[in-house]
Amino acid sequence: MNKAEKAAELLRIIESAKTKNVEMEKVREEDGMRIRMHVLHASLYTEPKVHKILMEFLGVENERLIDLTFDRQIKFLQGIGVVTKEDSDFLDAFRLIRNKFIHHLEFKTYEQFYAKHAGQLELITKLINAEKKRLDIKLRGTREQELEFGTRLLFDKVTSICNDLDDAVMSRFNRDLIKEVYQKTGQRFQKEAGKPFNIAMDRIKNGVKETYSKEEVIATIQGTFTEVGEFYNRIFEEVKGEVF
Repeated sequence: MNKAEKAAELLRIIESAKTKNVEMEKVREEDGMRIRMHVLHASLYTEPKVHKILMEFLGVENERLIDLTFDRQIKFLQGIGVVTKEDSDFLDAFRLIRNKFIHHLEFKTYEQFYAKHAGQLELITKLINAEKKRLDIKLRGTREQELEFGTRLLFDKVTSICNDLDDAVMSRFNRDLIKEVYQKTGQRFQKEAGKPFNIAMDRIKNGVKETYSKEEVIATIQGTFTEVGEFYNRIFEEVKGEVF
């Protein structure tokens, strides 16, 4: 094969690849693959996050112990008061979109989906209107583009809900642990508080004199309190290490 033939063959391969790419893009668009990729991307963040929040709240380390569907996890979190009714509605809307676009080929556009799901359409319409008001803008585009914009706002809303829940659960978790640390430290300190006082008394007995100056008395008292404070801090650090 000479240079001209090689160049022609290379050009044929490139044109063939371009044609195949165009055909694949057409197939993706016809099957709603672009939408499905957006939904899948959001799902890869949201589902593990909700599962993690539930595990942290229940204090479970083995994720296999919580073998619940995404739908049941949302309902469980709402039932125990971790998720509000409003946030649950947003999470459930996301769940439905995820199920319809990831597990089925029934819908290929957002228009098709929202035409059959009025409740979800109402939710994203509120989000769209709030965002337009916040940015003081008017959306220009097709109905499908507007619905895609609203759905992305829904994804952002769900992400925000998950982040807030994660912070709230961790804050509650840490508050409970810190409370436990102080309680255990207090209990152990009350039980063992005699140790620093006994040390101080031994020091006084060993250096007993008939009379003490005011400065010596103050120094002894201060030394005792220092001993007690250091003793408490040592217990606190020990307990903190055990709890955390």
